[in-house]
Amino acid sequence: MGFSLGILWHEIKQENEQLQAKETINPLILLRKLYDKLNCNGKLAFYAVWLMGFLGAVTVLINLGYQKYYRPEQLISVIKENSSQPVLIATTHKSLVQVGEMMGIGLELKKVSNPPKPPFLKVDTPKPPFLKGDNKERENPEFLFIHQTQDNDPQSTIKLQETVNNMSKPLEVWAVNFNAEIELNNCTLDTTKYPYIDGYGYKRYICN
Repeated sequence: MGFSLGILWHEIKQENEQLQAKETINPLILLRKLYDKLNCNGKLAFYAVWLMGFLGAVTVLINLGYQKYYRPEQLISVIKENSSQPVLIATTHKSLVQVGEMMGIGLELKKVSNPPKPPFLKVDTPKPPFLKGDNKERENPEFLFIHQTQDNDPQSTIKLQETVNNMSKPLEVWAVNFNAEIELNNCTLDTTKYPYIDGYGYKRYICN
């Protein structure tokens, strides 16, 4: 009789240990226990809220909280750092998506050309040039917006050719999200490996 009770007690003990292990692994049980501890300990709750706020701020600062699809400021930075001649930014247009892409570039150009003035300063400060090459000031880039009804439309290629042929040289053509073949006379494709930029595929052509 005593031996049977001992075996039964051992089995019940094992079942209780298994149940406790399952409760420990269950995330809902863990959250419940954490909530109970925070609810009865104000200091611990304060540190927990502070930690969550800190982690949230970090995700925003390193661009994890909201990953931007378009990064026009990076594209403008690349063009600014590598261009030494007047710039033509050419793109093809099919929908409002391309309009938004170019508007982003335009807004970033405006920020570069019109930096914010210091507070309470009423003196007009000169606008810095967007580009400098051979110690000569360069104007802001020009834009070519070519409408197309289908991908790889040959008319887009012809329109770009005609526009570049009628512009003064030297000239740099930056084809941004240009969804057609590019064939330019007296222009050389820059084979430099430029950084990848979210939302913008681009190529640089140097025309003389």
